[in-house]
Amino acid sequence: MPPLHLILGDQLFARPPIDPGSQVLMIEDWGLATRHRVHKHKVVLFFAAMRHYAQELEKAGFPLFYRRLPASAAGPDFWQVLAEQMQTAHADCLRLVQPADRFFRRLLEQQACARGWQISYIPNPGFLTSDEVFSQWAQGRRLHAADFYRFQRQRLGLLLDQAGGPLGGRWSFDPDNRKPLPKGMAVPPLPQLQPTTILRQVQAMVARQFPDHPGVVEDFWLPVTRRQALIWFRDFLDHRLEHFGPYEDALPEREEILFHSVLTPVLNLGLMTPAEVVEAVAAHPAPLASREGFIRQIIGWREFIRGIDLLHGDQQAKANHFHHHRQLSAAWWQGRTGVPPWDHALDMVRRRAWCHHIQRLMVLGNALTLCEIAPRAAYDWFMAGFCDSADWVMGPNVYGMALFSDGGIFATKPYLCGSNYLRKMGGWSAGPWCDGVDGLYWAFIGKHRQEFLANPRMAQAVRGYDRLSAERKERIFSALLLVGRQV
Repeated sequence: MPPLHLILGDQLFARPPIDPGSQVLMIEDWGLATRHRVHKHKVVLFFAAMRHYAQELEKAGFPLFYRRLPASAAGPDFWQVLAEQMQTAHADCLRLVQPADRFFRRLLEQQACARGWQISYIPNPGFLTSDEVFSQWAQGRRLHAADFYRFQRQRLGLLLDQAGGPLGGRWSFDPDNRKPLPKGMAVPPLPQLQPTTILRQVQAMVARQFPDHPGVVEDFWLPVTRRQALIWFRDFLDHRLEHFGPYEDALPEREEILFHSVLTPVLNLGLMTPAEVVEAVAAHPAPLASREGFIRQIIGWREFIRGIDLLHGDQQAKANHFHHHRQLSAAWWQGRTGVPPWDHALDMVRRRAWCHHIQRLMVLGNALTLCEIAPRAAYDWFMAGFCDSADWVMGPNVYGMALFSDGGIFATKPYLCGSNYLRKMGGWSAGPWCDGVDGLYWAFIGKHRQEFLANPRMAQAVRGYDRLSAERKERIFSALLLVGRQV
């Protein structure tokens, strides 16, 4: 008998690699929404995109069994439905695109072993780098994202001159891409996507079945079909790519999307592939610094992070380098910490289930680190709050970059800042919050001074701590208590 072909919710590829004659299975499962108490926008995104994709498969003539979400979690779970369909199809082999998440692959292989199924994996077009390629590159070396990015540029032949060197004479224009947004600079709006009937049905279902989850379904704003994803991407190319590079790190209070693409939800679902995105950006007439900066995020950071999760994900999930154990307060979940840059980013997450990468790292991750939040609590919040969350991407980004809780598997230092950086990149007005944030920052530097003195990238911060006057220390260390307790 032909194998049963399983399509997961993050494998909605335009060209599904389905063998002729295979029965196709898609399953909506409560676990997507309840493993973490995820934002309603993520639940809507997945189930609406899956239902649209199923509709396209049926139009194309594929024999599909689609299990919709049951009315309660008491119904048959994912594994029960899968076992029933394997039996119905008289199949002893399950075929699917290789899952991106380690935890799911592990569960799947345990189920297959227990039930006597064979598994046949298809290479995942959602990534440009196979497990084997990354593992071979990583063997015996220090894991630096910049080194991997250069390897990727050369391997994939992207933005190279005739001699095989970097176009423009530099591998990275990142030092040029750290400008605050100028006052009065116009930022183009996102395209308005027409809600579909399927989307409205899913919104109603999610509002009914997950009423206590964060977010409001009526505010949903993301693409749920490939056609919408292509419109989204085309709009980015036409209106935002030009200025993406210089202002990708900006944190202005008056803007949210800036010149970002918001393509991570699209890529992480499979509605578009990194190959087609990178090809279009590389060929675009936008300035090289913007094209390079964007391509670096796709072929460099995104692929690097997945490789880190592959090799070190289990280790990262258990580590707690700074021995942080505090849990998040209600003020954090509600976005009422009293620190304007933090609350602005938290409000975006609460409304949109999204904020851009510098907000995640230098605003939210920085706050969680300085306030000594337990790594697992921080990870759970990121997994619950963001529409593009997945274990393979959130693990390394949270544990390795935002918190440095893995002790430096790939990052060379913790990414920390006081109020000056936030004001410089965002234009925030000075206020009592500045002393609170600065108190948290300098207290953290002082607490870990011996470790940081031994790190060439952090030693300067310790010397800055030693230059603080007694009066300044008294003022900021008193203020930090008011801020730290709110997180």
